[in-house]
Amino acid sequence: MKLLSTTLLATSLVISSAAIASTSNGMNLSVSSLTGDQAVVKVTQDGEPLANYPVEIKGFGAKQAMTDENGVLVVSNVAGSGMNYVFTVQDKQGNEISEDAFLANKRR
Repeated sequence: MKLLSTTLLATSLVISSAAIASTSNGMNLSVSSLTGDQAVVKVTQDGEPLANYPVEIKGFGAKQAMTDENGVLVVSNVAGSGMNYVFTVQDKQGNEISEDAFLANKRR
């Protein structure tokens, strides 16, 4: 029973990981991987969501996407296998903040 509890706890920590990074001027980038094959990216400035804000995504082909009206962007792993994705935003002073997330295989 103890082994089962330990295994479940370790699995939940891996599946629902979250990271937050910020710049000195109050911009925050948080990335959480809740379903394993998707990342939820949120960009805020002094606690307020940054709508239509560009996010650079490096993973299965580099690209740029925009946050929605809530400062959120959902990214799914489209690769044939699990891989690391890096999300980067730049503040008005040119400071970059990045966070990464490992996204598992895309389930079909």
